[in-house]
Amino acid sequence: MVYCGTIVAVKGYEGNIIVSDLQFEVPPLVSGMKVNIGYSEQFSREFTIEEWKVSKLKVVAKIKNIDSNEVAKEYKEMGVFVEKNLLHELDETYIALEDIIGCKLFDAETDEHLGEILEVWETPANKVWLIQYGGQEITIPVIDDVVKSIDIENKKVKISMIEGLLEAQI
Repeated sequence: MVYCGTIVAVKGYEGNIIVSDLQFEVPPLVSGMKVNIGYSEQFSREFTIEEWKVSKLKVVAKIKNIDSNEVAKEYKEMGVFVEKNLLHELDETYIALEDIIGCKLFDAETDEHLGEILEVWETPANKVWLIQYGGQEITIPVIDDVVKSIDIENKKVKISMIEGLLEAQI
């Protein structure tokens, strides 16, 4: 399961919840989708989304069977979790953070091993990978001009070494 965010407040009188701490890589959820709510994925219950409205860095959601503020308040500070395969059905390009971290990077033209993805950062323009390269940590923008293929099963990513990509950081 993938963590999507945390229920931080109740809105209105009909049990609407506000979800914050949204994970940028998670696509917007849809009506009818199954989610789990709890303090961890192991200690959670399954619910069905009725509505999921994204606005900036939060979501206002309506969950089936949470019909009052009293009931909604019981879930405050709990996480919302979704099965990874359901997220992939929503967005076939979805890749979970835990799947991309640790992938080996290779030059798309020469197949030279370049390093390993250590972290993923979300910036206003695009995602950025922090990689270990030649004994240093450098960043690689996650854009179509750079990322050429991602093979999660084999933990292998091919990138194009566009001019100036490494020189500015080394």
